[in-house]
Amino acid sequence: AGAGPYIQFKNSAVTDGGKISSIDTNSYGMALAFNTKIGDGSAGTPSEERMRIDNNGYVGIGTTVPRGQLHVSGGASSSIMRVTNNGVGNAATDGFEFSIDTAGNSYLWNYENGPLLFGTNDLARMRILANGQITAGSGTAAVPTFSIFGDTDTGLYSSAAGSFGISTNGTKAIEANGSQYVTIGTDNWGNKTGLSNDVGLAGNPSGTGMLEMYTDGTGNYWGRTDDSANKGYRWTWYGSTHGTSALQNDLTLDFNTGGAANRVLTVDGVSRYVGIGTTTPVARLDVNQVSAGSMAIQATNNGTSFFKVLNPAGGATNSWNAANAVMYVGRDTGTSRSINAAGSINATGADFAEWVPWTSASPKPEAGSLIKYKKTWVVVSSKETAAFIGNDTQDEANSILIAFVGQVPVKVKGPVKEGDLIIPMKDGYGIAVDADEATFAQYKKAVGTAWEASTIIGVKKVKVAVGIK
Repeated sequence: AGAGPYIQFKNSAVTDGGKISSIDTNSYGMALAFNTKIGDGSAGTPSEERMRIDNNGYVGIGTTVPRGQLHVSGGASSSIMRVTNNGVGNAATDGFEFSIDTAGNSYLWNYENGPLLFGTNDLARMRILANGQITAGSGTAAVPTFSIFGDTDTGLYSSAAGSFGISTNGTKAIEANGSQYVTIGTDNWGNKTGLSNDVGLAGNPSGTGMLEMYTDGTGNYWGRTDDSANKGYRWTWYGSTHGTSALQNDLTLDFNTGGAANRVLTVDGVSRYVGIGTTTPVARLDVNQVSAGSMAIQATNNGTSFFKVLNPAGGATNSWNAANAVMYVGRDTGTSRSINAAGSINATGADFAEWVPWTSASPKPEAGSLIKYKKTWVVVSSKETAAFIGNDTQDEANSILIAFVGQVPVKVKGPVKEGDLIIPMKDGYGIAVDADEATFAQYKKAVGTAWEASTIIGVKKVKVAVGIK
């Protein structure tokens, strides 16, 4: 195997301007290689192979091992085949090309303002128009135009101009005609899927079908799933012209037993509030549970409840503080309980505090201050650092927050070591005293133990375990 005879093209300047070579491929097979020289400004650059016809008659462009009758390879670049004629022109923006890029994306690209046609059996089957619209033959229910791979009698088709259908197992399942009428499992075109006439499934809009929608002529639109006229669920949209103004534009869901409607859900048409158990919701979700001791909301995981909200069995009261908060919880008037938790209740705050009245004419002390309140030294806490706050019936404008226990940033003057007792002084700050060297009087007076060290001489805030000494 190897190079055989060749014809070389050259001139006085270029010694290898092109070449047609025969290549021995063994077993008496011969291939032809075609070379051209790149115009790189150098006369000595040898020509390079551009095309090969192998001993099987396969033509390779950009490859020496063609895998078919015509094999085009771009090497490290995209492979592109362009087709043009004098009618469309021969510029870079003319004609049609098919290509593949190095990322594996394949392209059929028409540069002209015309359609891209696909045909079989010498007939056009599908077109992509110049505006991007895709068109195809009409098909039938048995042989839909667009079908599922491996399930050729299920898909989309058009039975007539202006109509559109969906077939399953070769039979029409859904069809919409040019008048915007829709049928499901029936050829009865007497019903329309608007809200102006009855709609029935399986051709049965008489009030006993599995699903029906209809209007009573007064601005009410109804839908029902049932097995008789007096059972099942019914949803209702009350139109803007309904005689009862309070119902206009509302959406409701009723459960019917023996002809009696029981309202299950209401969506207010103006506020968009949703009510469950109430026809006049006053919140985005308003759940009205009137049975004492019964659940209003429950969340479960595989049958195990992890969250419940009940209507208190002993009666409910909502005497909470009206100040802004994320959640308000009432209490059972029988047990006085608001929350029962099976596990811990976690908070990002670090102390338990209570509001106490502040009647002094002097300004309120800042958080972390040590003050004498009712002849006892206490630490002023903060709403931003407290985990739990009690006595929330006080007026904040005339109250201060006192820490009873927990970690609180406390104003301390002078160096502090971890474990020191914090002894209050008259100026609103404390000093640190070694617990082993404190006098009995200092021990009694201490508000807690330093859990943080500091070498700063002046007043600063140090984390103190209030109530621990």
